[in-house]
Amino acid sequence: MQRPDAKNILIIKHGAFGDIIQVEGAVHDVRLNYLDARITVMTSPPFNKIFARCPWIDDIFLDTRPPRWRLDKMWALRRRLRAQPFDFVVDFQNNERTAFYFNHLFPPVAWSGKVKGASHRRSTEDPKQIQGLPRFATQLRDAGLEVRHAAAPHVSWMAEDVSAILAEAGVRPGYIVLIPGCSAKHPQKRWPYYAELAEKLHAAGHQTVTVPGPDELELCRALPSIIRAPPSLSATIPVLRILPPISARAASGFSVRISMPNAPASLQTVSARCRWTGLRIFRRRKCSRR
Repeated sequence: MQRPDAKNILIIKHGAFGDIIQVEGAVHDVRLNYLDARITVMTSPPFNKIFARCPWIDDIFLDTRPPRWRLDKMWALRRRLRAQPFDFVVDFQNNERTAFYFNHLFPPVAWSGKVKGASHRRSTEDPKQIQGLPRFATQLRDAGLEVRHAAAPHVSWMAEDVSAILAEAGVRPGYIVLIPGCSAKHPQKRWPYYAELAEKLHAAGHQTVTVPGPDELELCRALPSIIRAPPSLSATIPVLRILPPISARAASGFSVRISMPNAPASLQTVSARCRWTGLRIFRRRKCSRR
């Protein structure tokens, strides 16, 4: 399929955090295919600050995702979208909401995604048949784009120097990071053996660190021998300041990569640049006891 001729591109990715990390390489590829185009990302408010730092985009279109039965909200969103001169939409969300947007809110426009009627429709009708990174790469190829980075996201642009924070917490070089990230709404997705792993690492003489979000605070407090951020730090330091620096800048010596059950590629992404060997724990559907 021939690549669309576009000057004003909209990429749709509402969330969640792990998916935002994984889609970074695909967004990079869109930029490389359209060096002179204006690229906007439609996302939800929690990810505004992350995309605001992304070097591959020019603007952010915030979507609060109101219920579709709120016709007043849908009409207002329709007016906002039609006021923009988008000539190519890359739908990386690929869900019922964005299908509704395609059918009812957007004017006729070149569209990459799984929705029926899209000009550059995915070859795989159900994108869940393919895992995240290959799914993004396949979608771009189906739209005629050259793919170079979709399979290897690189989020070093998120990193900030947090060495002072780590030093204040007593973290020594060579520490190991455990990130039991999971939405409180889906506790079944969390890998269940963090406590057991922490005990064994501590017994082997390794210092372990957790980077809890609001939904992981209680779990991290229960982990044995874990050096963690105090509650005030957890409340004021967003994860985008902690995750990339811990694995890509500050750690040294030995590292263990923990793939979050809800987003296994996100930590692999920031750890891939490190020069240390380590242990990789897979998500539950790939046998968590492994």
